[in-house]
Amino acid sequence: MTDTTPPSSPLPAEAIADWLREHPEFFDDHADVFAELQVPHPHTGRAVSLGERQVVTLRERLHVLERQISTLTRTARVNQQIAMRLYEWSLGLLSETETTELPARVCSGLREVFGIPDVALRLWQCTGPDDSPWRQAVSEDARLFAESLSRPYCGRDTRFEAVGWLAEVPASLALVALRTPQRGQTFGLLVLGADDETRFTADMGTIFLEQVGAQAGAALSRLLAPPAAG
Repeated sequence: MTDTTPPSSPLPAEAIADWLREHPEFFDDHADVFAELQVPHPHTGRAVSLGERQVVTLRERLHVLERQISTLTRTARVNQQIAMRLYEWSLGLLSETETTELPARVCSGLREVFGIPDVALRLWQCTGPDDSPWRQAVSEDARLFAESLSRPYCGRDTRFEAVGWLAEVPASLALVALRTPQRGQTFGLLVLGADDETRFTADMGTIFLEQVGAQAGAALSRLLAPPAAG
């Protein structure tokens, strides 16, 4: 038979708590003790029964869980909205029949669908009208930087060459490398500028920006110049 009698010698509170955890049957054998115990209320300080204190604790835990669920629900709703916008933007790219109009379609779609005020891009090794904004000169350093991006850059550093492609210096920006879907060849850089410094932050998730880069890269790769005949 299990001994559920607590030790008679004084013990530290931690030892008593550990003993009770190891012998949960104690209150079954001594129900009168459970009913008679009085503990301080966590907010008012008045003495309440152990059962009432447990109810208060459970209610507080429930409120914490409700807040967490509410936060998760809001996040899921926002993500669903972004996913639908991404879907609409992708349909716009797929419906474009004029290849040389794709760069403008990429930029205007991001402005309209995602509400990004300033968008610009540069492509290299591509064919198209020489006076097109996306065909303007890009330094070797900027190309190497784009190739080095394993994931989109987000933050408030405005010293990048690509910032000069925007209409004005943004409060925050995102830089997204454009690559071919097959060989992963880097052939462009997309820059998104916002007037809100919290729009693009260094600690934000980039999964949607990565999808934007992948889809834009796949669409714009149609502009790549064919390899020279060997």
